[in-house]
Amino acid sequence: MYVPGRLNGSVSLSIPNMPDEWIFATQMKKIPGEKRFEAPTYHYFIDSPFVTSRQMIKRSFHLQNADFHIYFQGDFKGDDAVVDAAVDISRKICDEAGAIYGRFPFSEYHFIYRLLPYQFRHGVEHTNSVSMAVSASLTESTRSINGIAGLAAHEIWHAWNVKRIRPAALWPYDYSQPQYTHLHWFTEGVTSYYANLLLVRAGLISEEQFFQKTAANIEDYENSYAASVITASEASFDSWLETSSNQNPQLKVSYYALGQRLGLLFDLALREKSDGAVTLDGLFNFLMFEYYDKNQGVPENGIQLAAETLTRSSWQDFFDKYVNGTEPINYDDYFSPFGLELKVQKDARPGARGMGILGFEKHPQGIITGKVHPGGDAYLAGLSEGDFILEINGKNATEVDLDDFVSNLKKGTVVNLKVYTDFQLKEIDVPYEGRFVTQKYTLEKKGRLKDKEMNRLSDWLGSKAKE
Repeated sequence: MYVPGRLNGSVSLSIPNMPDEWIFATQMKKIPGEKRFEAPTYHYFIDSPFVTSRQMIKRSFHLQNADFHIYFQGDFKGDDAVVDAAVDISRKICDEAGAIYGRFPFSEYHFIYRLLPYQFRHGVEHTNSVSMAVSASLTESTRSINGIAGLAAHEIWHAWNVKRIRPAALWPYDYSQPQYTHLHWFTEGVTSYYANLLLVRAGLISEEQFFQKTAANIEDYENSYAASVITASEASFDSWLETSSNQNPQLKVSYYALGQRLGLLFDLALREKSDGAVTLDGLFNFLMFEYYDKNQGVPENGIQLAAETLTRSSWQDFFDKYVNGTEPINYDDYFSPFGLELKVQKDARPGARGMGILGFEKHPQGIITGKVHPGGDAYLAGLSEGDFILEINGKNATEVDLDDFVSNLKKGTVVNLKVYTDFQLKEIDVPYEGRFVTQKYTLEKKGRLKDKEMNRLSDWLGSKAKE
């Protein structure tokens, strides 16, 4: 709710009954001597999480031109060593992010962790803060604190990407209707790419772990039907339908992961095309200068225009094929200049995926299917997502290890399923041909690297804060 015509006016929040001894966490400014907080505009106010609690731990550190504050609200399970580890991890991540730009776009930033008594992890970015929900068990050891490092890295990058470098379609925010953009592959997906990049640059994960995360992202989407027919820009535009039950389940694909893969390719291509003179780091700096500093949003073709301006060459082919298209990717073209090789092999024991059943859930009375690949044996025989398999070859489905069963099938075998679907019982005969076979991906160094390859790799993954 807001008052029309007052969106750019200041907002004041008073909490007169807040106990004096309670700690508060917010990006809004507290008025000295009062239990009152101010925001410069309604946009900033509505974007400001506010937590106050008698049970909250607070720590702070300073980097460059900014103060950072970390809060843990809830039933904290750890000790001072765990808090210190969380602060150290956050400092290293922020140091790497800030080094890319030379300074922070704020004077204060707040990491607000809400500790929950169950397993859950989620974060929402705000202008000068982030509100994160995590399981209290994640804070029981220094090792488990590392589990939230990726979440913190993703959210701090949002302080630039989307909170400041924002699509023009979201500038200014309109609270009365959806604001459609094709750029969420960049706002969210490329942010996911930077989360891993900040971790490896900060020394919180090894190069090998970064390669593993990269290969896992590629593997998920090379094995995905939806990613082969839905473009990154289309997935971005349809983000408002993401939770809709009316959306075709075969066409649901995450613009986070699609954009993460695109961010990787885009960064490597920028570096190779310019012989290292232009990087994605530099492109972000350009976007800050060209759009945010001029108080405007990025147009729908703004990312392509930025690349073309910086490299003085056309990027139409790249965007046509991979952002606005679903062309197969020759990964060797991107990895080879950096001394890396993406190895691919078919899964010898794919389990249920070998029949095209990409996921399933065991139930006391049977098996509920998850996504079913349209190119697989099960789908072509009539099985769909959400079907309830009661029997397999006349045997109660609860007694069958589906992964082991499918892995041991010989081609040409017909599998009889008794299924509850569309409010009726029916039998489905699935001729097993192994039409869809998942592939395993690993990213490795090719061996002894040449000096140029080593330099490129170091410039890409090496610390910027220590330069």
